[in-house]
Amino acid sequence: MDSYFVTPFTTDQTRYQSNRTLELTSLRIRQAKQEDLNGLTDVLLKSFHPNSTWLHPIFRLGVYEDVKSRLNCKLSYYSCLIASDSSCDQVVGTIELTLRPISLLGKCLPYISNLAVSTDCRRQGVAHKLLERCEQIVAHWGFREIWLHVLEDNLAAQHLYRKKGYTTFKIETDLGNLILKKPRKILLLKKL
Repeated sequence: MDSYFVTPFTTDQTRYQSNRTLELTSLRIRQAKQEDLNGLTDVLLKSFHPNSTWLHPIFRLGVYEDVKSRLNCKLSYYSCLIASDSSCDQVVGTIELTLRPISLLGKCLPYISNLAVSTDCRRQGVAHKLLERCEQIVAHWGFREIWLHVLEDNLAAQHLYRKKGYTTFKIETDLGNLILKKPRKILLLKKL
C-alpha cells in the first residue's frame, strides 16, 4: 500500500448504496485503462483516506496523478487490475502488482500493493478474485512467490491474506512506529 494519492474532482462511486450485493458472476477482473482512472481513484481514496475532509481534493489529485503515471509507464513487470461490475462497468476494486526489491533479500520480487475494494462491495469475494488473478500473473512471469505488506492494525486484511495462504515473513519497525506510534508493517509471503 505504497501509493496514497489519487484524480480530479468527481466521485461516481457515491451512486452505489451501502450494503449493495454484488453478483460474483457479474464481476470482471481486467487490466486498468486510462478511462478507469476516476473510478480507480475513488476506490483507493475511500479505502486509504476515508475521512480526508478538506484535504480530499488534494489527496484525490495526488492519487489520480500517481496511478496515471504508473499506467502510462508500460513496465514489463507491472499490472494494475480492476474489478468491475460488468452490468455497469463500474470499478469496485483494484490491485497493483510489480517487481520490487524486498529489503532483506536485495533482489526484485513480485509485490502486491494498493488492494482496495469499495466499501459497499467488501466481504463479497472481490479481493479474493483480485489476489487470485495476481497469483496467475506472477506464475506467468515465472516466479514462485508473491509478497505484500499489511499494517498490524488492519485485522480484516490480515485475515484475508492468511486465508489466502500468506504467512508472516517479518514485522518491520521504524521511527514512525517508535516515535509517532504508527502501526508497524508486516511483510507477508505466499509461496505459489
